[in-house]
Amino acid sequence: FPRAGEVDREKFARDMARPLPDKTYVMYFTPRSGSSWITDIAKQTKRLSIPGEAFNPSFLPEMTRAYNATTMDEYCAILMRRRNTEGVFGFQITHHQLAAVFRSEADFLARFPTPICFWLIRKDIVLQAVSLYKMLQLSVSHAPQITAEEIRAREAAFRYDGPAIRHWLDHILQAERATEALFARTGLQPLRMSYERNAEMKTNHIVNVMGQHIGIPTMKMPLLHSDHHKIGTPRNEDFADRFRADYRDYLRRVDDQRQPMLAKLGYYGPRSEKAAWLAAQAAAGSA
Repeated sequence: FPRAGEVDREKFARDMARPLPDKTYVMYFTPRSGSSWITDIAKQTKRLSIPGEAFNPSFLPEMTRAYNATTMDEYCAILMRRRNTEGVFGFQITHHQLAAVFRSEADFLARFPTPICFWLIRKDIVLQAVSLYKMLQLSVSHAPQITAEEIRAREAAFRYDGPAIRHWLDHILQAERATEALFARTGLQPLRMSYERNAEMKTNHIVNVMGQHIGIPTMKMPLLHSDHHKIGTPRNEDFADRFRADYRDYLRRVDDQRQPMLAKLGYYGPRSEKAAWLAAQAAAGSA
């Protein structure tokens, strides 16, 4: 955190006079699950706050200065005012971010005791791990930050590394286990969302699913668009297939461990599409 003399304390005092939110929510997530895309479309509604990674250790130095906060107490207090949109405040956090930034899980929950929460995961954890490995190896996170030509140029340096992919898969798996344990201990009932289901839905349907869970009226607006696009290429799929072949026994154990969590993923979206979704799930299960 910056020192008091390094920030605008008068601005901080003025911002603290802003109202607190009526509704607060937390979106727990794992990396490379489409969280930034969710943030982009959610903030466009001007009703769902700006649910970005407010507690990402890499972002905190810049964000605390931008909000003129000198302590964690001040930072949490100002976030709820500065990112409050029409009485709603929300943010995203991973288990690893929570563990790195807060004194304890209890400390976090004492600051944000809201029962309104979401749990965003990716069903295909192998492709997720490949994507995370690629992001860190090539320093590319989101398409708006880099052109298609630059992605193709950097792709040449993207090399298969089974142990590295397994390391990041274990990292994701650890976050899933810890977050599920948090829900079990606290009785939190998140709306469970997945990267794959979100990719099937219209953007407006996703934000209204979120709004319904938070408790705000249906938002009617033009179709939302996002500049956040996939940075994955066929090489991601190739590396995922190779990893599945190389680590078949390991992935069998991972699948067994994740099955209870994946089984809790229910339908969300327009009522008119629910029957077709259930039929597709039944067909996939029988196959």
